[in-house]
Amino acid sequence: MSDILCYDALGSRVTQLYQWDVNQRLTIHGVETSPLPTFQFSNRVCGTTISKTPIANNGKLIVDVPNELLQSAEPILMYIYRKRSTGAGTTIGSFFIPVHPRAKPDTNVFNE
Repeated sequence: MSDILCYDALGSRVTQLYQWDVNQRLTIHGVETSPLPTFQFSNRVCGTTISKTPIANNGKLIVDVPNELLQSAEPILMYIYRKRSTGAGTTIGSFFIPVHPRAKPDTNVFNE
């Protein structure tokens, strides 16, 4: 799974995100789309993972980053988890996304 590539909505390779940048959508290359995996996001502040189901589109997977994780400047770990027909589940890959700090906007960006 070392060939996992992650891109933002503009097609730029994701190397970082910024705190308070809401509604971030990632396009993932290098992961089989069938059966559809689950993406599990976490950081040091979050006690559990936040699961997101991606959308498959032309051999790529599109998944939304949980806004909750963009409220702190903690790196995000994104796990790619696939459940098998036997009921067993396996983490098939992961991606580390640094979140750079910035000042909180003067408006509540999560309620706009």
